[in-house]
Amino acid sequence: AEEARLAAEKAEAEKAAQQNTLADTPSETKITNDHHLSLRANLLRWATLTPDLGLEWRICPSWGIAVNGSWTSWSWSDKDRRYA
Repeated sequence: AEEARLAAEKAEAEKAAQQNTLADTPSETKITNDHHLSLRANLLRWATLTPDLGLEWRICPSWGIAVNGSWTSWSWSDKDRRYA
């Protein structure tokens, strides 16, 4: 019985070692090339009646390109700011 237990422990140790080496191979590592396109809005600006929208393209997790636009219905008339 002792020999069977030692053989089982040895087999488990070999299996664990094999799994560790497989996880380190390049085929098992996950490389993500996620390029996300997002629609953005600033809700605080919408609350002040200045709606805006933007598009953002994520090149990588830390870099992105954003294009924003806003529309305002405020007008200036003789140095007075008025809501149109």
